[in-house]
Amino acid sequence: MTNVALVARKLAVLEEHLRRLRDRRPASAEALAADTLLADAIAMSVLVVVQEAMDVALHIAADEGWELATTYREAFAVLARHGVVDAEHAAKLGGAAQLRHRIAHGYASLDAERLWRELPEGIAAFAELVAAVIDTERPAPPEPAAPAAAAPGVIPADVLTPASRREELLIQAMRMFADRGYTQVGIEDIGSAVGIAGASVYNHWTAKLDLLTTALRRGAAALAMDVATAYRQATGPADALHRLLRSYVSLSHTHPEIYGLLITDIDHLPDDERHAIRRAQHEHVSEWAHLLRLDQPNLDPVAARIRVHAVLSVAHDTARTAHLHRDPAVAAAVVAICTRLLGLRNTS
Repeated sequence: MTNVALVARKLAVLEEHLRRLRDRRPASAEALAADTLLADAIAMSVLVVVQEAMDVALHIAADEGWELATTYREAFAVLARHGVVDAEHAAKLGGAAQLRHRIAHGYASLDAERLWRELPEGIAAFAELVAAVIDTERPAPPEPAAPAAAAPGVIPADVLTPASRREELLIQAMRMFADRGYTQVGIEDIGSAVGIAGASVYNHWTAKLDLLTTALRRGAAALAMDVATAYRQATGPADALHRLLRSYVSLSHTHPEIYGLLITDIDHLPDDERHAIRRAQHEHVSEWAHLLRLDQPNLDPVAARIRVHAVLSVAHDTARTAHLHRDPAVAAAVVAICTRLLGLRNTS
């Protein structure tokens, strides 16, 4: 089976150099030809992207017991034969890899105009490869054996429900809102999920909107508490970021409903509630960016926020993707990818 953590580290490096290529490609071929330092930086990132992509393809093929390739083009063709990418995408990857060969074997006569022109297509092809590898359905972990009969008075964890009916309704509502969308869930649906009439929900909650508001407040409060805990316990900015990252990934994978609703359904809130939660989200990102710039003082403030947003997106997108959420190895892989995206040293 594929070594998820190793491939994740490779993908993180690949993603970082794709980002550099997007950021560094100038507005014209003439500007690239006139700036040799920029051309050098772009050429180096192209070499890294293609090599990391090749490594990913070879690692997956070796780990899965597939045929091994001896050329870049064949490595991507192997992925196509086994459904990781389609044949057309494999052909694009093989073509993009030719750019690497021209740089490696003919750098002194590098055609800046051609490099500038072909770069967007190459970036797109390798970005699609990253997405395809992440989205590939891996075999699900074996089903756990049926639990032994519980001792008298012991309730299995998967059937635990809160003592509070109010809390039980909130849990069910969050799951249903996340699954169907807030507007597609009625009070009758929520009541039915816990075995009561819809009208009885009003004995515990004043309105459906109250359930959504409470869920999103909890999410915002959890983010604030995470930051406060990191500042109190960390030994420095890098340690604080490692703590925040591990906690965010854990929370988003444990409570994907709340983190999904913070993205998809916040616009249903009244103005004052929506603004308060938006402000809390903005402040949360600001604290991450502040710590990132303390750790990396030369990092541009805008670049710091972009990196933070990218990391948070990776975390909650994987948490909300069913087959990834079920895979127990994914959380560690996400932490590894996001550690690299932040530019932190891996402490594991």
